[in-house]
Amino acid sequence: MASLSHTLIQRVSHITRHHVMDEFNNMYNSFYMNYDTLELSEEAQRRIATFVTQVEHNNYHEEEEYVLSSVLVHHETYFIMQSCMGSNYTGQIWVDEVLNGHDDRCMNSFRMPKNIFHSLLHDLQTNYGLKHGKVSTMEKLALSLYILGNRESNSNATERFQRSGETVSRIFTDMLHIFARMGIDTIKPTEGQFEEVPNHIQHDTRYWPHFKG
Repeated sequence: MASLSHTLIQRVSHITRHHVMDEFNNMYNSFYMNYDTLELSEEAQRRIATFVTQVEHNNYHEEEEYVLSSVLVHHETYFIMQSCMGSNYTGQIWVDEVLNGHDDRCMNSFRMPKNIFHSLLHDLQTNYGLKHGKVSTMEKLALSLYILGNRESNSNATERFQRSGETVSRIFTDMLHIFARMGIDTIKPTEGQFEEVPNHIQHDTRYWPHFKG
């Protein structure tokens, strides 16, 4: 690392503050759009090293602190720190094992039988835009059901699926949007279904103010 940084420092010509910030913003947006990528390309690593060098040798204004701190986070993550998600027992392997095992395992993990899981997966892929990426659609659905059905934390899902916390968070958020679109079609009354209000609602002061009209 020291040798690489020394070589880069020698090679890098002077870069203005605005150029550094523009270049980093472009690269940061690339990270955001490719959050499933656990490792950076050599080119991206060289660019980060360049920016870090500039940060260390320039006094930046306070409003730039957040962006520059992000540079350092990526630098430390991909240059110095070893990923803790190093298990060969990946989330996909675990999901495959559960879906090919006893049905109780699927019920315990995802709160539904295996046939319902596969039916839901097909529906989300066909009608609601769930697509493969660096993470399979099956693993994305399993991850979201694992969190929702078991009230699991992001950190527990990170360990279970061997994905970064950022990846787990983004997949879960994307899946919530997909579930919401599905809900618009499935969780709604049929026209005319509630023309008559049940007496136990209409005459109960706890419910009627919320259902009136």
